[in-house]
Amino acid sequence: MDAQTLAQVFVPFFTTKELGSGTGLGMSLVYELVKKANARIDARSAPGQGTTVEVLFPIVEGHVGETTGAAGAQVGGIDEVVAKEDARILVVEDDIQIMRLLSDLLDREGFSVCRASDGIKALEILEIVSPDLILCDVIMPRMSGPQMVREMNARGMHVPVIFMSGYTDDRLTALDFDPVSVSLVRKPFTAGVLLGRVRQALASERSGPSKPADDEGQDAEVA
Repeated sequence: MDAQTLAQVFVPFFTTKELGSGTGLGMSLVYELVKKANARIDARSAPGQGTTVEVLFPIVEGHVGETTGAAGAQVGGIDEVVAKEDARILVVEDDIQIMRLLSDLLDREGFSVCRASDGIKALEILEIVSPDLILCDVIMPRMSGPQMVREMNARGMHVPVIFMSGYTDDRLTALDFDPVSVSLVRKPFTAGVLLGRVRQALASERSGPSKPADDEGQDAEVA
């Protein structure tokens, strides 16, 4: 990679692949996981010379099996609440690569994951499965996320939903979607932002409903 490409290698959704061939989330998720472990990741590359990615983990004293603050749940925090209770999340996403990345991320965090490629498939799953939370793309073929939620409500299915979208407010409004009145995570987002919103939504559902939040673009930037 040249210097310009290398500088963006950990940026969410950055990819040099053709449209539809890559999501640009792989290295950004690796970056988030490394940072969560209090480790450091460096990438070196030059055209014709290959690429080296180095991950340096801190030395930890203690016996195997001990829980550290970095890898364990936050004591007294939202993470602890989720860790003590199993949570099933239905991911509704038509892009197969993004679906796999999100599923792998949530699975590594201990969540039980169901998957649907669009709103129609999600409704079929909801007839037999009762998830604790739905993570849903806004724009999808056959049936969009908002259409799915309206149909859920008509059928008496009440499950909290976090929408995901990279569209601007104007574009979403033109599609009959109100980005202000729903819980919305803006694309591109990092693994940390997404997991934070998931845990917040699950904790809020257990303690009672709260006002929906909207993540602005700066929250999605990799530190």
